[in-house]
Amino acid sequence: MPVSRPGGLKRGPLFDTNVPATEIDKDIFTDQEVEDTVSGDDLILMLDVSETPDRVKYMTRADFVAGLMGDYIQITDNESTNENDLIPFVANAATSTGSQSLEMDGDFHYNPSTGRITATQLAGTLQTASQTNITGVGTVTTGTWEATDVGVAHGGTGASTLNNLITMGTHTTGNYIATITAGTGLTSDGATSGEGITHSLSVDASQSQITTVGALNAGSITSGFTSIDVGSGAITTTGALSIASMGTNWTNAGRTVADMGTVTTIDINGGTINGITDLAVADGGTGASTLDNLITLTTHTTGNYVATVTGGVGIVSSGATSGEGIIHSLSIDLAEVGEIAIADGDYIAFMDATDSNATKKEAIADVATLFAGTGLTASSSVLGVDASQTQITSLGTIGTGTWEATDVGVAHGGTGASSLTDGGILLGSGTGAITAMAVLADGEMIVGDGTTDPVAESGSTLRTSIGVAIGSDVQAYDAELAAIAGLTSAANKIPMFSGSESASLLDFKDEDDLSSDSATTVASQQSIKAYVDASNPDGASAFSIKMALAL
Repeated sequence: MPVSRPGGLKRGPLFDTNVPATEIDKDIFTDQEVEDTVSGDDLILMLDVSETPDRVKYMTRADFVAGLMGDYIQITDNESTNENDLIPFVANAATSTGSQSLEMDGDFHYNPSTGRITATQLAGTLQTASQTNITGVGTVTTGTWEATDVGVAHGGTGASTLNNLITMGTHTTGNYIATITAGTGLTSDGATSGEGITHSLSVDASQSQITTVGALNAGSITSGFTSIDVGSGAITTTGALSIASMGTNWTNAGRTVADMGTVTTIDINGGTINGITDLAVADGGTGASTLDNLITLTTHTTGNYVATVTGGVGIVSSGATSGEGIIHSLSIDLAEVGEIAIADGDYIAFMDATDSNATKKEAIADVATLFAGTGLTASSSVLGVDASQTQITSLGTIGTGTWEATDVGVAHGGTGASSLTDGGILLGSGTGAITAMAVLADGEMIVGDGTTDPVAESGSTLRTSIGVAIGSDVQAYDAELAAIAGLTSAANKIPMFSGSESASLLDFKDEDDLSSDSATTVASQQSIKAYVDASNPDGASAFSIKMALAL
């Protein structure tokens, strides 16, 4: 006859038949022994939820392990979650058959959202020839480049051939000869310009442009010369040089003739005459051997000249009034000029640059008109500012005044609008004018979606937008929950429903003898166990699952 305890497992042939789960008190497992391993002869309890009501069943260790080591593993499809999922692989490089252990590497994972596999290294051959997503490589030491021409910006030539690739001057640096043109007295048998031209330069036989030669030690000067100009050189001879034989024209500029004998007429255009007495004034000379104090002004001069300079009223000079070589620096001395206010009709003196800097006078009114440029007017020698100043493009700090022009644009620190809704929320529009929303109705709030302009929402639409939709995001009002919420919490109190939509508190006590004997008190598990142990004649307090299985 099986031994039973109220509310617990039945001892005896319990597991020979299926037992409804409702007949098992889960509290009997509380103090049972926990096994770390399962032995070969142990039985394993399970709850079969496929039956109604659920039933407690058992199976042997061998059957349990065979179920875990089945031939199939259920895999679910995941193509969108943005996460790095580790990829399992057979551990310890084991063979491909039989039961194997699995391992994972934190650096080897797959992201379902991006479809990307990440690993520290990947080995093998790329099967797709075109890899447009590769933007960088390491050092390439072997291979042949057969793609498009490498651009100049990336170290290439940008072309598939070197023919006519380099433009002289543009693609080269340093000096080079572009063209050769034969100048005066030279001839060339090559073209002036072109690629690979061979030039052979030679001197013309006829050299009319040669004006200087070195020493002529041989030969003769034939007829046909009208004059011989030796310049700064000299004609020397070991024999006699007859002036008469030179004809009527003889040029000896810059040279010295020691003795010319008697000459009837001679034009001396330069040089120095030495060894003669002072040439008299009557003969075109000065009659003196020095020019010091030779000329007396007025006596030996003609025409106007300034004898002395004296500063008058308003003029001051830094030099002496008279004397030789006096340097005068004249300036206006305003201290000597009477002071008076300039008025319309007065004149000022000026230097006319268009008339050889002549000194002239001009009316003050004309000066005012001259100064009245764009945005200014002149009237009766007074300058005025035009009210409309379209030519003004910048201002300093404006401290007072009222702006009554067109609306100031957003790009210039304004709103771009002339009126805004009273009480409306302002919305920016980039560089466009600021706009105002309508006045919010009672209960409305501004809600944005992160992309378009925010809008006004209320009620269920608002609750859904801000993530507090009733029934999906937050709990709707419930009378039972409200009843529990109305209780006042305290130590050792347990809430309970005392009726429909009403709740009250139970007392929680830990007393081994259950002496309170109250209908509104809940005892602790320890108290109940102590009370049951004290009431059990054989003194047994618990039993293990193994004991139950043995029975």
